[in-house]
Amino acid sequence: MTRSEDAREFVANDDTNTLTLVTVVFEAELELLRLQALSISKYVSPSGIQEILVIDNTSAKLSRRWKKRLTGAYGRFAPVVRFIRPNEIGRIVAVSGWRAQQALKLLVADNVSTSWYLTLDAKVHFIGDTSAASFFGNHGLPRGGVHSYRRHPLLPMLKSVLNYLDLDPDAFVDGFTSTATPFLLRAETVRCLMSDIGRRNPGGFAAEFERAALTEYFLYTAWQLAQGQQLSTLTTGESIESATIWPGSRTSNEVAHVLAATHSSKVASLAVHRTALARMSAAARDQLAQFWCERELFTSLQEAHAFIRRFRRAYYPAMINKKMRELGRRGIR
Repeated sequence: MTRSEDAREFVANDDTNTLTLVTVVFEAELELLRLQALSISKYVSPSGIQEILVIDNTSAKLSRRWKKRLTGAYGRFAPVVRFIRPNEIGRIVAVSGWRAQQALKLLVADNVSTSWYLTLDAKVHFIGDTSAASFFGNHGLPRGGVHSYRRHPLLPMLKSVLNYLDLDPDAFVDGFTSTATPFLLRAETVRCLMSDIGRRNPGGFAAEFERAALTEYFLYTAWQLAQGQQLSTLTTGESIESATIWPGSRTSNEVAHVLAATHSSKVASLAVHRTALARMSAAARDQLAQFWCERELFTSLQEAHAFIRRFRRAYYPAMINKKMRELGRRGIR
């Protein structure tokens, strides 16, 4: 049996019928998480979801009111929702900000009871019917796109991770796994990865993740390649189709262009970046509100616009709080 066949047999023996969903959230994205919860209730089949973990990365812990609002939004999934704080994952997270969000997606593996877990950014919500099986392809391999990073803005990060693991960047930059969520992770692989990387630093995995400026999804794939795996044993290469409204997409035409891509039946999720929603034009907000109503995430345009107003009111105070929190961690006053 070849290494590729052996790896496929090993993956196929994993339980790919059930998943844990994981989302990391902080103050500025709470309303977006509520939208995600509504979309999960509406579009995700409950049969394959064992647990939903919400990593509460807010500065002061989610209030009882917010937990109630979010749990209610998950609807039929409410009984399997669990909120967890960074300090409850059993390891000290020594990083902050964007890198902390990344590290937590890996650190949470110690709290996952299923073989696989699906990581979601808070900005992602579902817009079409989805099930656990939707994220796996042939031989039980996880679906996930592979593309070139030769002219990609993340190329320096990819090269950094590859060099860190003594892999030749030139061998991989023309074809490497995507970093977009939804992204599937095998829990046991992540636990082995953290054990290995953690031995390189007295402070453990989180400290080494910060010191080496690692990136979660690049590290996940590259570490397996460093163990002798091939890309063909790690992913089907088939993209999990999603559309994204990035921070620069703020005009009516720009938002309409993104929404047009969702008409494909293969696109089951839409990501709306918090900065885009905070700054997009009134006409663009109208289009997005109409789209959400068409996908039955809100019952009326008034309700959709009320959601956008609540998000925008909370956005700037939350971002200021986040900045002050990060400066405080660095000892800057």
